[in-house]
Amino acid sequence: MFSGTWPYEARYFSGQGFAHHYVDEGSKDFEETFVCLHGEPTWGYVYRNFICSSVPNRRVMQTHFAQEDAHGLVISMIEQFVKTH
Repeated sequence: MFSGTWPYEARYFSGQGFAHHYVDEGSKDFEETFVCLHGEPTWGYVYRNFICSSVPNRRVMQTHFAQEDAHGLVISMIEQFVKTH
């Protein structure tokens, strides 16, 4: 997919009635975790190079949300996601 420019495993998180795609790269044992969010009209693909370059030293999580304009819903989903992953 994407001519090899998106080498990440497809993972999905169910919350608020939706299945959300996310990327979780790097060890959970690293002291730092970056959570990458994006706004309209972009999507997580913009982080592909950042994720690759960061993974040797830290954990990077990147999410895709179905309703990005619903601020309260997104915050709630991020909190639930981080608690369970």
